[in-house]
Amino acid sequence: LMLVGAADGPWGRNVDVMHWPHRTFCMLSVVLLVTALLVACPSVARGMGGQVPVVPEKNLWTDHAEVSNGIVQALFDAGLTPGTLSHVEPVGRLNVLFGEIECAGNDVDAVETIHRPSLALQNVDSAKYYTVIALDPDAPDRRTKSLSEWIYMFVIDAQGARVQTGEVVAPWEMTPPRPGTGKHRYLFLVLEQPDGPYTQGEPPKGLPSDRGHFRIRRYIANNRLQAVGATFCYVMSSGQQTAAPQQKK
Repeated sequence: LMLVGAADGPWGRNVDVMHWPHRTFCMLSVVLLVTALLVACPSVARGMGGQVPVVPEKNLWTDHAEVSNGIVQALFDAGLTPGTLSHVEPVGRLNVLFGEIECAGNDVDAVETIHRPSLALQNVDSAKYYTVIALDPDAPDRRTKSLSEWIYMFVIDAQGARVQTGEVVAPWEMTPPRPGTGKHRYLFLVLEQPDGPYTQGEPPKGLPSDRGHFRIRRYIANNRLQAVGATFCYVMSSGQQTAAPQQKK
């Protein structure tokens, strides 16, 4: 800091010898220096009774939006939208694990899918009811799709994130892809039921009578459902050395 001297002047003693522009510059320098000290030393600010600026944590909704956009793009890249589904609005987040392998667009050996996967829903309304479906749009292969869509699991009336509370229409049943048919896309969906649980009203229209030839787009439209969560993985029979040529997406 610059020291300011004093001398006699037209208004008496103790008048700064520096001119007004110089004094203004000096005052600004002091203000900037004090501000820098307060930012760099929070303890100083607290001792002076000031408030330390707090850097907010990353917004959780922003994080969720980034994840949601990634899911939408991955489904599009895999040819699942607008193919199998018209669209998905991932308000919730669906995590599916086969052992320690998370779906999320990863490759999974068919051996790992024998047992029912663990499912976890996040960011869903605990007061609402959901349908959870797992299906294969590539049965028996991506060229003919003569059994598409094949259902692996079908649960209705799951309240909030508690999938285990739902009514099981079709329990998990694994039918591994046939050798030589390449990678199958296993699609997992969370569908919001607009009118609450079906046990308190009309049953859903078009419940599957068997595993094959299901039409998810028709089922969603007929029951006014909204796809609010989705994930998928690529499954191939264990030991396949070569995959059948995949149809262009």
